[in-house]
Amino acid sequence: MTTADAMNRAAQIVGSQVRLAAAIGRSQGWISDVTKGRRTMVPVDIAFRIERATGGAVKAEEFAGIAPAPETEAELASPAAASQPPAERRSPAGGACSEGAA
Repeated sequence: MTTADAMNRAAQIVGSQVRLAAAIGRSQGWISDVTKGRRTMVPVDIAFRIERATGGAVKAEEFAGIAPAPETEAELASPAAASQPPAERRSPAGGACSEGAA
């Protein structure tokens, strides 16, 4: 599936390109450019907004092969934390935490 296909699906799910644009903070023209293949790259933050706007029906990963959605809003706000493997992420107190540790 191409970026254009994913964007078309997202617009259909939300109801229109205008509604999708409003939901993700972009113009309808920008959405149109993606659906027509004039733009092939979708910024990561916009891909996650599209995923949320579609209720998860269109995954962020469908846009340019980006990494899976962050597990928490805090990770979304901190791209550096989300890019580290889980075993290397830091706990809120600053110490390292391992995967599965609560």
